[in-house]
Amino acid sequence: MGALLMIIINYIMEIEHRLQGQNRNRKDK
Repeated sequence: MGALLMIIINYIMEIEHRLQGQNRNRKDK
């Protein structure tokens, strides 16, 4: 159960990181 929770947290954090990167690219352009 704990391992599954860690996987979910990593997945969410990775998505947020990608969204932040897209926002930065849009602002630069």
